[in-house]
Amino acid sequence: MEASNIRIKHMISRPRRIVIQSSSRNPFRGIGKKISYIDIGEEDARRGMKKMGMEDWLIDGIIEFYYIIRAGHASRTTNAVEQVTGRKPVAFEQFVRDYASSFS
Repeated sequence: MEASNIRIKHMISRPRRIVIQSSSRNPFRGIGKKISYIDIGEEDARRGMKKMGMEDWLIDGIIEFYYIIRAGHASRTTNAVEQVTGRKPVAFEQFVRDYASSFS
């Protein structure tokens, strides 16, 4: 790491947004499995997570993060990975292809 990056805060994100709702831009479309976004209500989400054995504090955090994303507060993109590492980041679509067996 260059000395110029020491003690500098970087906002790390993708260089472009991930869109799952649109099937034509769905980054999972090339892995041979259908992965879809389904917008469900908060209570149904809470029940489902509780049924999976998740604790209330974790469910509350996930729901809170969902509202932050939905409000658009997590939509900012940056090129910080390339600035810090000096190379382009791996595209999310490539990551999905590389780890397709994990999405079962």
